[in-house]
Order: sequence, then structure tokens, then C-alpha cells
Amino acid sequence: RMARMLGGGFNFGSPGEDKFFTDVVNGYRPIIDDVADSVVKVMVGPNQVALGTVIHRDGYVLTKASEIKDGTPTIELADGQRFAASVEQKFGEYDLALLRVPKELTPAEFTSISDQLPLGTFVSAVGVDPTPLAIGVLSVARRSLAAKDKPFLGVSLRPADNGLAINSVVDDSAAAAAGLEPGDVIVSLNGKKYAAVPLFILSLGRKRPGDEVKLSLIRDGVELEKSVKLGGRTEETVDRTRGRYPTGGKLSEQRDGYPNALQTDLPFRYNECGSPLVDLDGRIIGLNIARAGRTKSYAIPAETISELLKGAIPE
Repeated sequence: RMARMLGGGFNFGSPGEDKFFTDVVNGYRPIIDDVADSVVKVMVGPNQVALGTVIHRDGYVLTKASEIKDGTPTIELADGQRFAASVEQKFGEYDLALLRVPKELTPAEFTSISDQLPLGTFVSAVGVDPTPLAIGVLSVARRSLAAKDKPFLGVSLRPADNGLAINSVVDDSAAAAAGLEPGDVIVSLNGKKYAAVPLFILSLGRKRPGDEVKLSLIRDGVELEKSVKLGGRTEETVDRTRGRYPTGGKLSEQRDGYPNALQTDLPFRYNECGSPLVDLDGRIIGLNIARAGRTKSYAIPAETISELLKGAIPE
């Protein structure tokens, strides 16, 4: 088939004979055709490590910084031309690098409307050709992914017959302080039941450190009620919770901590970060920055990109 279903969104491979997917691709071509002119490949040696989005005609390109740490980057255009790139500036919190090549390029135009788009809005990742890299939806509104802003309960979970069973409790965590124990079964969170671990985590993720939640538990056949004041994440606790679920592909090494990010279900590849995030009207609403899970990718909103670039490029 021309497209592979990876999680929620579609990732497009080599063209085939499937009419449905052919129609989908053809429908996107006029939407992203102009955007593709502003996308380049970012190479280190012979390997593509990321994509880049042109943000100024004087050869300025924005890409994922952590993917170029091990070598001198080269920019490859759609026609195969290559140019050595200098690293002009890095934006550490967002894992972005501003590159420059001695070549006039076609700049992309970002549109600051991400806070106006409803969840479920169809979006795509754009590469160097007219076929979208991936198609999916905007799945979570923009929010901070910085460790200090993310709530942390401090448990690992597995599905159970009547809820979610606790496998382990992190020392000195909110769960430990509230007296949660391995073997407890969480029946509900603030009165709502969850049968799937990812849905529980998603609901918990809408809270903030310091918020109090009510958990209904079963321990040794006895029903309990626990009030838990959520803690904040640290780099140590973030590391402990990574890599627990099937991903459907290699993830970005740096995939967390952004102070402002959009979440989509786009299954683009880890070396396609730096590509534009586009809505159905062809507007660039962000820059794809990380493949973070099987059905989870992050993008830096256009509004944030505009703020970061103020004063970064000489007049």
C-alpha cells in the first residue's frame, strides 16, 4: 500500500495502486506544493538527520538542534544541490538551531493561528516534495512540556479487570506521600473510570503541579479514597517514565521539555523533524520538533517561532 497506518495518522511511503490513498495524496498536493519549496534536507555526512524550514530568503533555515550536534551540517535542496551550513544561533529550550547557507532560498510564511484551531483539525507534515510526509490531526492544544509545568503522580500502571493496577510507586513522589502502594487498583480519577493507561495519563496531564486529585482505589478487596496533591516532574522522573509503550518507529532523542508546544498524531520519522506543520488551508501553523510516541508528535507553534526569531536575523 502507498501509505502505512502508524498509530492515529498516516505516514506515506512509495506510491502504489491503492485508489483511496492516491486520492488522499492528490488532494493534498495543491495544499502543500508552495510549502514544499521552503523545505530542505539537513545532512551530517551522508545521512539525513533532520529537515529544515527556510525562514528568510538570505539562506536562513530553522531545524532541530540536537540532531546536528555530532557534525557539521550540510543543506541539501530538492534538486540535489548541497551547501555547507553555519550554525548562527541555538534556542536551547525549544531544541531549535538557526542555520545559514550562502544561497538565496524561498522562505516559508508562518501563520499565528494555532490557538484558534479546534482539536481534531487535520494537519500534515511537509517534506521536500509534493507528497505529505504524514497526515493526522491536532490532538492536544498547545501547552508547556517543561518539566516544572508537568504534573507527576509517580506510579507505573497496567490494565486490570476493574481499573488500572499499580506496578510500582516512585520514592518521594506524590503517590508515595499519599500512601499508594503496588497492587492497589485505581478505579477512578475524580470520579471518572479509565480502562486504558494512555487515557489515564492524558487526563492526568491536563492538571498542573500542586493540583489535588481524588483517586478511588481497591486494596486487598477493600475500597479506599485517596486525595493526592500532584508533584512536578524533574529530569530524573521524566527519564524513569520514558520508553514504556510500543512506539511504531524510532523516537526523537530529544522529545520533551518545550515551554510551548502543539501535540499531533503525525507519525513522521525521527529524521523528519524540522518540517512545517500545515493545516488544510496550507497555512504553516508550526514546526515539527519531535516524534515522541506511537501516536504522539510535537510542534513548536508559529507564534513562538515568530517570538524567537525577533532580532535573530540582521536587517
